[in-house]
Amino acid sequence: MKYYKVVTNQLQSVMVPKRSELCITYIIGEFVKSHIKGSKLFVFKSRHDAESFQYGVGGSIYECEVINPNNNISVFQTIRWDKKIWDVLSKIWKLKRSKKKFTHLLFINEYCNIPPGSVFVDEVKLVKQIR
Repeated sequence: MKYYKVVTNQLQSVMVPKRSELCITYIIGEFVKSHIKGSKLFVFKSRHDAESFQYGVGGSIYECEVINPNNNISVFQTIRWDKKIWDVLSKIWKLKRSKKKFTHLLFINEYCNIPPGSVFVDEVKLVKQIR
């Protein structure tokens, strides 16, 4: 199955500051995984979904190969998705690593869902740029 990844023109994570531990630099033709153990990367299951997301954030779209695609990541379905997402994720991972409660950082809101067509994966390999 084909998957699609939206990245900056420098092949980095979109919507994440470059200095954040959540920012990933992708390498064409090589599998890349998150710097945070247990964290997932996300891709899109259709070109249309990737293009819709790219329209709002910019960057480039790549066709990609993935390892361990999963549509059932419940924590990500309840995270507050806004401009401070990297701050929220960083806090969650730090609290989780230290085995402390992090549910206060989560909430369910119909307006703050993951981007449509998202699939969470362990590793991503960019294959070719399509847009």
